[in-house]
Amino acid sequence: MRKILFVTISVICGGFTLQAQNSYEALNYGLKESQGSARMISMGGAFTALGGDLASVMQNPAGLGIKRLDEFSVSLGFEARNRNTLFTRTNESVNQLTGNLNIPSLNYVITSDYGKRKTLRRFNVGLGYNRTQNLNHSFKASGKGIFPSFISSLARAATDNKFAPNFLQNYSTDKIAYESYMINYDTANSQYTPSSQVFGQRTEFEESVSGSMSEFYLNMSISLKDKLFLGANLSFPTITSVRKKYIYEGEYTQADSIDVKGTTVLYRNLVMENHLDIQGSAVKGSFGLLYRPSKYIRFGLAYHTPTSYTMRESEIRSGKSFFSNNDNAEYGFTANWEPYALTLPQEFNAGFAIVFGRKGLWSVDAHYIDLSKIQYSLPQNPNAFANLNKEIKEEFKEVFTIRTGFEYNVKRHTRLRAGFEFKTSGLRYDKLPASIMPSIGYGYAKEGFYVDLAYSLQMTGFVRNLYQNYHSSTAPIDAEVDTQNHRIVATVGWKLY
Repeated sequence: MRKILFVTISVICGGFTLQAQNSYEALNYGLKESQGSARMISMGGAFTALGGDLASVMQNPAGLGIKRLDEFSVSLGFEARNRNTLFTRTNESVNQLTGNLNIPSLNYVITSDYGKRKTLRRFNVGLGYNRTQNLNHSFKASGKGIFPSFISSLARAATDNKFAPNFLQNYSTDKIAYESYMINYDTANSQYTPSSQVFGQRTEFEESVSGSMSEFYLNMSISLKDKLFLGANLSFPTITSVRKKYIYEGEYTQADSIDVKGTTVLYRNLVMENHLDIQGSAVKGSFGLLYRPSKYIRFGLAYHTPTSYTMRESEIRSGKSFFSNNDNAEYGFTANWEPYALTLPQEFNAGFAIVFGRKGLWSVDAHYIDLSKIQYSLPQNPNAFANLNKEIKEEFKEVFTIRTGFEYNVKRHTRLRAGFEFKTSGLRYDKLPASIMPSIGYGYAKEGFYVDLAYSLQMTGFVRNLYQNYHSSTAPIDAEVDTQNHRIVATVGWKLY
């Protein structure tokens, strides 16, 4: 039997191709959800032209210029995600429910008022923290039937990579598959084959991710005659994520006997596991203006620069085969990968709002980002991510988001809110609908203190190729994923007179 072995690698750089990254990961980073305070979420996130809310600096840095008093706010959120996954080859479905608590925003603004007679009415400085993306999710698909096996996909991938066993990289999936008896090498034909010709297998895929994207920011904004408001953010975004992946294949209707160091056994099943810790950091700028030609009308524009993250990863990956004599073969590695760069594209926001005096208001926003511009890079090896960047460019496209929100003042201290967000799909060939998010909310304010509550339901869908990262030319083994994300957010704040 091949040696059971774990290899520890301190730093990997140079001529390798990372397999931890994939287009789905890039999509999660680029296609951000609406976040912020309870008031923002309840109104669909349409705050580019409204401003005023402390968390609205995420969309338009000029929004804090409206503030006349020092103010502090903090939000607490709970998210419950219901995900149904359909294994398309067998029509088997799996339903999962997960939840988490989080802090969407923590903000403080210091105002400086120079009087109504001056052109420069106010200079405000904001400090805070905003959560920009929830990366928590759990994904599971399972099916048994007649379809291309995972073990055959591994063999085709190793053959395409054209490395004989002695030249396999210690940290590659090909090495794991070979050393753990999932695949064999046919010397005569210079190709890899499944160690056992299997048929009618059960395949299970599980993936769980915990983490978030967030940013600390410094905001500066000014008010010019209370008509034109200008603002800029200097932000320090971060990515923190832990991803665990589990792949099982077994329960074969038919499996050939194989020779394991002189012993003839049946191939029973395989397990491949991956644990990946991801940390990323960046610096980002954003600029905005808000124009109020009258007390009833507002316009807003904002620009967010591209964001280049320095990404660091540590990984544990292993594969294990089980045989009919209760023996097994295992190979794996632990590694700290060389830092690489992830660049997310520039973003544009535009908004329009109408304020109906003390009765309420209505606002609408448009947001644009081109996800095909997402880029991975490694300075030591310019070609390390060539295939992934090509895949992103070919499969991703521009995303347009329309947000709208209403607020109605029921009584002097009480407000009711509602909102809606529509986001086009970020995939060129996606078979499932775009994302929609209806929302409602309630607000109460008295003597400088306020509390806001919001509920939103985000509904999304996508198709996942389960063999991606193992053999791209294999006939897709797809899973259709429908997600309902229920979110409740509470915000409390104080205006400091």
